[in-house]
Amino acid sequence: GADAPLATICSVLPPEENPGQSTGLIENFFAIETQTTPLTILNYTSLKANGICAPRRDTTAGMVFQSGITASLTAGKTTQARRKMADFIQDSLAQALVPYCKKLATGTRRDAIRATIEQFLTELQSNGNPDAQRIDSFSVDENAGQTPELTARGIFVYQILVRTLSSLDALVLSTQIGEGVVAISEA
Repeated sequence: GADAPLATICSVLPPEENPGQSTGLIENFFAIETQTTPLTILNYTSLKANGICAPRRDTTAGMVFQSGITASLTAGKTTQARRKMADFIQDSLAQALVPYCKKLATGTRRDAIRATIEQFLTELQSNGNPDAQRIDSFSVDENAGQTPELTARGIFVYQILVRTLSSLDALVLSTQIGEGVVAISEA
């Protein structure tokens, strides 16, 4: 099965990365059964519809998974990276905020909670180092979901929105090649 290679790739790549990219891990660590009949797009569609993530042989990259697309039909929930990144951000923030739990809800502590959230997300956004960027943008709002009733019960809501980066799933090269092509500008 392909579950061990996929789990290995997912454990090595950062959560925001697409496991469909070329990593070299499948051929280096796993023996994958080869098909005598090549898989067609209909075969891949059927496998995906049945929840099977199958590797394929790319003539340039070697063995790769077709994509990081899940079987979900819900808009915005179709990539594996979305769920993995959500888990990573939620788990990381939960750990970072443990020191504030069960303490008095002073203004200073609530400001510190927001600062902790924003600092973590700012590091992921990495404006000062574009090569280290892991998310596109974010917002934090501690008022949108808060009500006096929740405050009285000791429940504090921080609405966190994070726009992740998409992967380069398809590169489209629009070309005109031939003797009759008229150049727009000289490069």
